[in-house]
Amino acid sequence: MVAAMQAFDAAVSLGSFKAAAGALHLTASAISHRVRRLEAALGCRLFERSHRRIHPTASGEALAAITGRGFAELARAMERGGQAARSGVLKISVFPLFASAWLMPRMAAFIAEHPEIELSISPSTRLVDLEREPVDAVVRSGSGAWPGLVSMPLMRMQTSLLASSAAASQLALREPADLTRAPLIQMTSFPDAWPAWFRGQGLTWAKPSQTIWVEGFEAALLAAERGVGVALSLWPLCAPSVQAGHLVEVLPIRVESSTCWLVHRASDAGHRPLTVFKRWLQAQLEAVPAEPR
Repeated sequence: MVAAMQAFDAAVSLGSFKAAAGALHLTASAISHRVRRLEAALGCRLFERSHRRIHPTASGEALAAITGRGFAELARAMERGGQAARSGVLKISVFPLFASAWLMPRMAAFIAEHPEIELSISPSTRLVDLEREPVDAVVRSGSGAWPGLVSMPLMRMQTSLLASSAAASQLALREPADLTRAPLIQMTSFPDAWPAWFRGQGLTWAKPSQTIWVEGFEAALLAAERGVGVALSLWPLCAPSVQAGHLVEVLPIRVESSTCWLVHRASDAGHRPLTVFKRWLQAQLEAVPAEPR
C-alpha cells in the first residue's frame, strides 16, 4: 500500500498520472492502477478524472495533506541519517535578490566559522511548501504569520526607484507623476509591483509607452544598470548597487513594503545546523551599521 500512496502523492503534486509516472519511472497505466487500488482500499474516490486532467476530490485533498507531510518527513529523516558522520546539511530556499545582494557576500565568513555545516542555497521566487518539500528553511517576505511555522524577522524593506546615473540625468524626474513618461522595467514574477506603487502615490496606473519585462528584482537591477529604464527595487537589498555607484535613486521616495523573514518548521527548532545558521544570521544583522539617508 505504500507504493500506492507514493503514486497517489506524486500524481497530486505533479498534476497528472503521466508526470507522476515519469518521476517514479513507471508507466501512466501503472500509476492509475495503484491509485485505483488505493481508492478501493479506502472506499472513496481520490480524483475527479477528465480528458487528460485529474483533480483531487475532497477526500483526495485530505489524504494528500497527510501523505505530503509523511513523505517529506521521511526524506528529511533519511537525508539527515546519511549525514550522521558530520554536523549536517542545511538546505534553504532564498529569493534571488536577498541571495545575491546580502547573503552570498557573507558566505565566506559563514564557511570559515562553520566548516562542519554544508549549506545548500537555492535562489527561487517559487513558493516552497515546507510541509511537503525537503527544504529546511526559506527566506521570504510577508506578514510572518504562518501557522505551524517559526518566523525569524530579518529586515524591514522599502521600495526604491533606481536608474543608471546617465538615465536619471536624462529623465530629470522631479515628482512621482513624471514617471508616466519614463521607460519602466517591469517584472513577470511581480506584475502588480508598479501598479501598486502608482496607486500608493495616488496616481492612476497606465501602461507605460516604453517598457521591458524581466523575471524579478535581480534582473530589474541589472537592466537598470545598463540604462534600460527605471527599476522598482527593495531597500536595503539594493543599497550595495547604489553605494558602488552603479545606480542612483531617481526620486527621494522610499515606501514601506514588507518584512523579510527566515521561516522553518516548528519541529526543526532543534536541528543544529539551522540553529547555528540562525544565530549567525542574527549576529550579521546586528553588525550592519545604520545606513545614512
